[in-house]
Amino acid sequence: MTVSRYDRIEDRRAKKRLYYAIAGIIGVLLFLLLFGVRILIGFSVFVDWIRGAPPQQQQQSALLLPPILDPAPEATFSAHIKITGSAQADTTLIVYLNEKEFKKMTVPAEGTFELEDVALQKGENVMSAKITDGKENMSQLSNVLHIIQKSEGPLMEVTSPDDGKEVVGDDSRLTIEGKTEEESSVTVNGRFVVVNADGAFHYTINLSEGETILKIVATDVAGNKSQIERRVTYRR
Repeated sequence: MTVSRYDRIEDRRAKKRLYYAIAGIIGVLLFLLLFGVRILIGFSVFVDWIRGAPPQQQQQSALLLPPILDPAPEATFSAHIKITGSAQADTTLIVYLNEKEFKKMTVPAEGTFELEDVALQKGENVMSAKITDGKENMSQLSNVLHIIQKSEGPLMEVTSPDDGKEVVGDDSRLTIEGKTEEESSVTVNGRFVVVNADGAFHYTINLSEGETILKIVATDVAGNKSQIERRVTYRR
C-alpha cells in the first residue's frame, strides 16, 4: 500500500514537470513570434552600424550605367556644336563642360538625348556627363570628348618661290617650299602636297610658258584655311 501511494505521488510530480515544460515551450514560441522579428531587424541594423554603412543602404543602391556621348569632331571652326548621346531613360543627365556643370535634363523615354547649340570657348573644350536617379545614386563618368575650337586660319609661310619669279631656259620645273602648322594639309592649285610631321612641305610642278598663278592653301584640323598666291613667269 505504501509503494502504491509513492508511485502515485511520483506520477503527479512527473505530470507537473511535463505541464511546466510544455508551458515553457509555448511561452518561448509566443515570445519569438512577438519579438523575434524585431530582434532580427535590430541585430541587422547593429551589424550595419558596426560596418559603418547606413541602414538599408543595400536596398537603396541601384546600378546606373554611365551615359555615352556620341563621337564629336576633334576640332571645329564653329563657336557652337550639337552633342548627342544615350543614357538610361527617365534619369537626370548632368553634363559637364570644362569641369563645370553645364546643363541638367531628364533623359527621354527612348534613352537618347541632344544638346543643341553648345557654346565652345576658344581652344580646347572638355565634355563629359553623369546620370542620377534622384535617390542619391549616381553613375560613373561617361566617355570624355575633347573638342578644339579654332576660327583662325593656320599659320603658313612660302619660302620659295618669291612672288614675281621668272624661270628662263629649257627646264620648266619649279619647286614650291614652305611650312605650316602641324596636322594641317596643303594643296597647290588644288593638288594635295605631302606635309611632314613638323609642317614642312615641298612640291615640284612643270610650268607652262607664260605667267602661272600658284595658289597654296593650308587647311587645319578645324577646317580653317589660309591661302598664299605666287605669280611666276616661264620663258624658254
